[in-house]
Amino acid sequence: LAIPFKIIAPLLSDDFHYFGWWMLICFVLQAVFSFKLLKAIGVEDIYLQALGSCLFVLSYTFLDRIGHINLCAHWILLAGMYIYFSSKSWNRMVLGQSLTIIASVLIHPYLVVFAILLAGANALNMLHLKQIKLLGFVSSVVVFGLVLMATWMGLGNHVLESSKAVAEGFGLFSSNLNTFWSPHTATPLVSPMDLVFREQYEGAAYLGLGVLSFVLVLPYFWLRKQLKPVWEKQFIVFLVLVLSLAALAVTHIVTFNHHILFEVTLPQKVLDKLAILRASGRYIWLLHYFILAYYLLLVDKLRVQKWIKYAIVVFAIAINVVDFYELIRRNDFVKKYYKPIEPFDESQWNQIFEGSEQLRMYPSHLTAYQHKSDQMGFSYLASQYGLSINTGHLARFDADKRRAYGETLKDSIFEHPLSLTQYTFITRQKDLKEFVVLVEADNHS
Repeated sequence: LAIPFKIIAPLLSDDFHYFGWWMLICFVLQAVFSFKLLKAIGVEDIYLQALGSCLFVLSYTFLDRIGHINLCAHWILLAGMYIYFSSKSWNRMVLGQSLTIIASVLIHPYLVVFAILLAGANALNMLHLKQIKLLGFVSSVVVFGLVLMATWMGLGNHVLESSKAVAEGFGLFSSNLNTFWSPHTATPLVSPMDLVFREQYEGAAYLGLGVLSFVLVLPYFWLRKQLKPVWEKQFIVFLVLVLSLAALAVTHIVTFNHHILFEVTLPQKVLDKLAILRASGRYIWLLHYFILAYYLLLVDKLRVQKWIKYAIVVFAIAINVVDFYELIRRNDFVKKYYKPIEPFDESQWNQIFEGSEQLRMYPSHLTAYQHKSDQMGFSYLASQYGLSINTGHLARFDADKRRAYGETLKDSIFEHPLSLTQYTFITRQKDLKEFVVLVEADNHS
């Protein structure tokens, strides 16, 4: 949405935003593609498809992402899964998966991995099922690669070298093996189990007590011969993909509760490359959604009356609503992540910013100057007064250029104070000594 709204930005108010519309789109598409996925995977009852889509919309993995709005586009995964399980022709498969790749590049790099791997798996599955020949598979991969490169470069993402996209923490932001039955924060019904690393919230894939309760009744239906496993040939390639991504989510440090079960030693060069996907725990999401879909497929195939099937899913929805109540009621868009910037009121900020064109935080690019995450408050102030600002949050950045900018800013304060007439500086108390030259030049705000 950023691209079209950027074009019409001059017609909009300064504080206009489209985040609410984006979240509405994500919820609607989460429901639409989960409904279509369930039909494609073999759930025949339309009412179960509708009830099942409610479970997907109420997914813990999805709700837990609200606030990180780019990554709320879980419909990218569901769309890729739907195309995978419904593809019968090469043209439809290539077109559909190409669109998911384009959408993922436009939204968030972590989603690109899901989209490109689902597209490749889709082509491989069609080759496995003899729906296409080897040439069709190779041409599919070529098309997907070209679509990815064209969109990636069209957005300018290629300017950031892979060596600059590395971040520390691969193995920390992972998925704990308890993730499917343990929420990462307490719910009204379930207390979280211990984790080895606090960063393992990234690997959240809790199924909810409502869905997990089905496990308790499985033996009953099995013994009465009212349930049998469902297996399709198209599951083979998909499960290889899902389990491979799950292994990436768990990482080389395999953990269960607060224990490290074992650690696989990897070369540093490999770890450096994997660190591009530091928050690898997110790649457990595909397995989470497949489990939900397979659960609903099993319910659909139960040899019982329809009302019993509906009751099972409605029960799961109701229990999960209670279980996820805190996530459902949470609203990260009004929650204050930073304390109010005190003690100044609007009139005092007007006086402080009078004659300024640029707001400069010193040191630059910190997330906290007095209070946690108060850089967001200063960024908001800058936008309100039409000032440029030199701080903000980036998960990936060119550390060398950022370091060089910091040195340049410091040199300007010491060596060229007269060039800073239209700057307002905000700094920490311990850094005030850096501004002695600026104050002596009587050229500060």
